[in-house]
Amino acid sequence: MKQSNWVFGIVLTAMVFFASGCDNLAGGGDSNTDTDKDTSGGGSVDWTNYKTAGSFSIRIKNEANRDLVVFKNTVSKANILGGVRKNASDHGLKLDTKHFNENTGFSLIFITTED
Repeated sequence: MKQSNWVFGIVLTAMVFFASGCDNLAGGGDSNTDTDKDTSGGGSVDWTNYKTAGSFSIRIKNEANRDLVVFKNTVSKANILGGVRKNASDHGLKLDTKHFNENTGFSLIFITTED
């Protein structure tokens, strides 16, 4: 439990540090539509909900009233794991060997599309 609290603290700190540097990283798509991929404005956020067993890496519940972009370890376009629409109750991020190919721990960073 102590380790998860420590990781949660790190993630929150990272969100504060990186939130100001993420303008247009998500591509500026319409957050009120349910399109699969937002590639407008050069973004690369995959909003697809991978619900099928074997197709998702992590499941997320987004109770915030904002769309979220999920990053692995650092905030950069290369580390975008996907997007989670607002109020999603059971959203799966794609199992992509580019990001999930190691047995070591890593941080997930969640930033709203507005940030």
